[in-house]
Parts: sequence; C-alpha cells; structure tokens
Amino acid sequence: MNTSQSSSSGRPAAWVRFKAASGSPHREDPYLRQTFPIELDEAITRLVEAFRQVDIGNRSGWAKDLPMEVGDSQFLLTYAVRMATQALRTASPDRIKDGLAAVLLEGERDDWRENVIVLSLLNDAAKKIGTDPLQLFEDAARMAPNLPSSETIREFPRRKPEDLAIEAMGYRISTTSDGFQYEPNPAAWRR
Repeated sequence: MNTSQSSSSGRPAAWVRFKAASGSPHREDPYLRQTFPIELDEAITRLVEAFRQVDIGNRSGWAKDLPMEVGDSQFLLTYAVRMATQALRTASPDRIKDGLAAVLLEGERDDWRENVIVLSLLNDAAKKIGTDPLQLFEDAARMAPNLPSSETIREFPRRKPEDLAIEAMGYRISTTSDGFQYEPNPAAWRR
C-alpha cells in the first residue's frame, strides 16, 4: 500500500495511522520507556517513509500541512530518541536516518531547543557506531530544505564539542535488559 495516499479525511493515510496509534488507550507507560517496537513506532516509521516518498519539491508543504499538535511533536521527537537507541543497539545508520527524518518532519513546531536535545543523541549514536554525522545530518537537511528544522539539523554537528555532548543536554546512556539506551539524567534535570 502506498503510504502517501490520502485517506477519506483528506489527510495522508500514514498520518491517520499515526494519530490512531498515538492515542491508543493501552499506552499507559511513557513512550520513551516502552519496549521496542510498539505500534506507535511502526506508525511513525510509516509516516517518515511517506514523508520521504513525497516529491522533494512538495515535501516541505506536505509536512507543514499536517495538523500537528504539541503532543504530536513530542511523539516524533521521542521516536527520534528511540531511533538513536536502536542505532546503538543495532549499529544501524538507517535508524539515525529515521530519527533525523522525524525531527525534520516535526519542523520545530513546539520548541526548537527540544530538537537540539534530540539531535545530540542522534549525533552521539552516529559517532558511536562509526558513521559520519556531518554527512547524515546534511543528507537529512536536504530532504526538505524549506522546513525550519532543516538548518538546525544541518548546523548541529558543526557545534563545539562541548555543545554536542549528551550530558550537556541532560541525557545519559544506561544499560537495560534490552541493551543500551538513551535516557534523561535525573540529576541533570533537577538542577
């Protein structure tokens, strides 16, 4: 099925699936802490894939036309954090690309500083798995150069090293029964 086809509501079918999955009543635990993958991961992955399938000349408009609310922005950014974790676990640059596409799609609709925090994790994951963050971030920014998040993504890996550190962003890497994961550092958030 083509994920970019419109539903009967006039919205992209992938958006409709995302909205259905994000509102599922079985989601009582915070999304960040749930075992991977869950229905919401799959729905956002389909949304990201649909975004990529749109002609580059129409991609920015397609993204801007999504009726995104603050909660939707948070789901996309949390998905990007989850993709950074999956990249660490699987050494897959494709997971970083999915996370970057989600940040790009979110388009700094809420608070651009939230995007910067997430970008630090994707940058860190890219370095840890031996992938060039500059190239990944540049490629992501080119996907939709007219979105506000495009420039933030492009410039992020060029920051000073101390401004790239996940610790500076209030995150750390921990180990769970599933493997490594990025998580907020409670000590940093209490300051």
